[in-house]
Amino acid sequence: MKPTIGRIVTYTSLGSADGKYPPEPHPALITRVDAPEGPATPACVSLAIFYTTGLFFMDGVHEGEPGERGTWSWPVRSQPYSCAACRAGGRVWTVLRGGEESPVGAALRTRGDSVVEWSRTVAMALEDA
Repeated sequence: MKPTIGRIVTYTSLGSADGKYPPEPHPALITRVDAPEGPATPACVSLAIFYTTGLFFMDGVHEGEPGERGTWSWPVRSQPYSCAACRAGGRVWTVLRGGEESPVGAALRTRGDSVVEWSRTVAMALEDA
């Protein structure tokens, strides 16, 4: 994918040299894209990084592999997970996937439940699990 202004990415912090604070992933927003220096060189970006303690701005960040210190990467897509409320299907499905109705969406439509009611049910089941 091509980095563009406004895209959400993951920035992996440097951590401390002594290892007391390990590198951690943080959400970030691309605020500027610099042209690559050559055809084999990836573009650098400027980021607004969302730390739990506040917002931090950083220039000249290169793209790297997920988890690589001091680089940004595209967010890893989350996988469906099992929960107590979904034993029959074995997975939690999104209500709509790519414009197609999912099994959960069909079940909600049949029962007349709203997405909000269903999400509360799943949240309560996860708390009990």
